[in-house]
Amino acid sequence: AAGGADVEEVVSASPAEQAGIATGDVIKAITVAGTTSHVPDVNTLVGILAGLEPGTTIKLTIARGEQTVDVDVALGKRP
Repeated sequence: AAGGADVEEVVSASPAEQAGIATGDVIKAITVAGTTSHVPDVNTLVGILAGLEPGTTIKLTIARGEQTVDVDVALGKRP
């Protein structure tokens, strides 16, 4: 699978962990307020997330092995 942001670590008790995101997942797309953006790499993902307010709910499209899953994540404050 070309492109995406590899999940290398999930912080315990973080919004990502609570949403069920796991190490080894690959984030392929992010949907904010009905607009979906392709995620070619981790820098793109970080850039999109940096512009969002804590408490915003987003949808991440994740490749997990052979499956593609969508998960909703309520953003927290950055540590």
